[in-house]
Amino acid sequence: MEKYMSADQVCDLLKITKSTLWRWERAVDDFPQPIKIGRTTRYPENALRAYLATKTSKSALR
Repeated sequence: MEKYMSADQVCDLLKITKSTLWRWERAVDDFPQPIKIGRTTRYPENALRAYLATKTSKSALR
């Protein structure tokens, strides 16, 4: 079953503020988009971890 993260959890994971998170949603093309579950907004954990893995591997190549 897919796990979902709140904005606070994503911010803690990425060490960013909520305003940065919302800015990335709009500005970064490959950043995982949130989904609405009822009234809450959640981020697919697998998509976030895959995004982090691609960013980490790209930065390691530099």
